[in-house]
Amino acid sequence: MKKALFLVLIFILFYTRFVNSGWGLPYPMHPDERNMAVAVQNLNCNFKFQISNFKLSECLNPHFFAYGQFPLYIAYGGIQVYHFLFGLIGQPTYGEATIALRTISAISSIALVFILFRIIELIHPQKKPSAFGFKLMALSFLIFSPYAIQFAHFGTTESTLMLFYAVIIYFSLKLLATNDQRLTTKYLFFLALFSGLALGTKLSSLLFLGVPVLAILIKNIFIRTVVGGTIEGSPKSTHKVRPAGFAALDYFLGSINRDGIYRTIINLFFYLSITIFFFILSSPHNFLNWNDFISSMTYESRVGLGRFVAFYTRQFVDTTPILFQFQKILPFALGWPTLIGGILGFIFLPWQSVDSNSKQYTKHVTLSLTNPYNILRFSLLLSLLPPSFFFSKWTRFISPSFPLFSLFAILFFLQIAKKRVISITIIIIIIVITFIPGIAYLSIYTTTDVRFIASEWMYNNIPEESKILTETANAIDIPVPTSHYFVNSFNFYDLDQSIELQNNLNKALVEADYIIIPSRRIFSNHTCLSPNTPQIIQNELARCKELEKTYPLLNAYYRDLFSGKRGFQKVAEFNSFPKISFIGKTLLEFPDE
Repeated sequence: MKKALFLVLIFILFYTRFVNSGWGLPYPMHPDERNMAVAVQNLNCNFKFQISNFKLSECLNPHFFAYGQFPLYIAYGGIQVYHFLFGLIGQPTYGEATIALRTISAISSIALVFILFRIIELIHPQKKPSAFGFKLMALSFLIFSPYAIQFAHFGTTESTLMLFYAVIIYFSLKLLATNDQRLTTKYLFFLALFSGLALGTKLSSLLFLGVPVLAILIKNIFIRTVVGGTIEGSPKSTHKVRPAGFAALDYFLGSINRDGIYRTIINLFFYLSITIFFFILSSPHNFLNWNDFISSMTYESRVGLGRFVAFYTRQFVDTTPILFQFQKILPFALGWPTLIGGILGFIFLPWQSVDSNSKQYTKHVTLSLTNPYNILRFSLLLSLLPPSFFFSKWTRFISPSFPLFSLFAILFFLQIAKKRVISITIIIIIIVITFIPGIAYLSIYTTTDVRFIASEWMYNNIPEESKILTETANAIDIPVPTSHYFVNSFNFYDLDQSIELQNNLNKALVEADYIIIPSRRIFSNHTCLSPNTPQIIQNELARCKELEKTYPLLNAYYRDLFSGKRGFQKVAEFNSFPKISFIGKTLLEFPDE
């Protein structure tokens, strides 16, 4: 019975990550995914035996450096295997590249669940009588995480980076928990491997290195020189390893001033050297095409830090760090139950590893540093705080912190269950409630994309050859496809700065039969108006006045449009929010915009 139940949960896990993995195809619905898929399509290496005519800098050059090459190469390799097995030839199609990237994300998301599971077992080991309930609760909790379901359906790097960060945290905890030099070397190697691959996936994962570096410093300076032994303070190991292969390296690393600073330097050098090796190996064109790489990083950093405010980052103007993330991102990415549980776990889970009345202050402080909960706290803050202070506060910037919130929530519920603070029945009810946001989020991928629904309505209700005025710079214009209509994708972003656009808009409004507002990006980020509230929102009066001053023509356009003064009336509106439905009726909806 228990085995069957776990098999059902594993099936649900795979289902939630892979359901409708072809959503949106063959159209490019996600801009970052589109860029990566196009980069995969462009990969080729026409190797020639005449070395003089062969340029290494062009072999498998993606000509795209916003992300590293590692996920691109994995996707390209998977497609080549697929072509070989089915006798296909030619470069990858856009659909193949997208599916390959989404498959990587889905597999990474599944693997993440098991790594988080191992971290929980490492920190909070369960005795056999309660092990089944613990595993059932933890696995169910992780299966229905909204962020994991979402990122598993994007052919981008978020799922992979969350997996790598979780693996790095896991091996850092293992490193602190052992005093065997052979295991220490093994864990350092795996830390370096996954750190290098993380850098080869996205350079911003440089932050991840802070966790292993902290673990090495704690292990080799604090534990060995102040306390002696492992994370529990046990005596130093006297185990000797015979120098053979890896064992020789074990012996070398373990023999250099076991209790001093030199050992720390050697371990750090070992870790960082192998990290750099795997970074170069997994993303070689960052170095082979150095100027292109630096140019891309310069642009990305200017956009991220706000030195260049692009039209697609105007929503971050005058936003408050931390408050923005906790108001606009975390409640929807995690779900309110997980967010609240994660915060409570962060605050109330043990901060100390020994009794607070201990007179051995140095030992007490050291063991507090090595407390696994504090390592998790450091990991969460490291992945959450620095990106939160960027000008551009995209969800993906703080995505590595999401699994840490889940961990704290699960560990908190386990702790209160263990201490019987509240009844088991109430705990079960709370945990079931945490599933609701994830179950609701599945509806996004189990129903037709809202852009297709809107397009179908248009083809059924708008006469052919009608002239449609819409807004530019979307991932894809609607209707999908845009045939049978004359669609004017107008640049409203620069309306207040361009006299030519102002004249063109007047002409476009005269000619237009219908107007489409495809998203909230323009009217919501440049005005305080909306189709349902054509008047200024009073509680944001200062911001609204500033927007009216900066974009007077854009504000006037939307005010007149929404109030009907432009001669247009709203005839249809479509949205797609996470929801739980039954027999066609919506029981619960999460408006996440």
